[in-house]
Amino acid sequence: MKKRSNIKIYQLLAVIVVVFTSFSCSDKFFDEKSGDRITPDQHYKSQIDALVSMEGAVVPLRTVIPKLIMIDGLRSDQMM
Repeated sequence: MKKRSNIKIYQLLAVIVVVFTSFSCSDKFFDEKSGDRITPDQHYKSQIDALVSMEGAVVPLRTVIPKLIMIDGLRSDQMM
């Protein structure tokens, strides 16, 4: 008898979650807010600005790439 009551509680919770999530979605969810971002017309005024942007994307990869090369070598049995 106790198993049935547990199943009913889980079913009720599932229905409540579905109802709340269906009412929480709206078209405003997909509206993009720019916030404090810099637009391209404000930023790319010189070649230095473009280089700074490129470095900002590449710098995190400099720490990851050596580790990925090591893992790739270990997976391919090229390293002993």
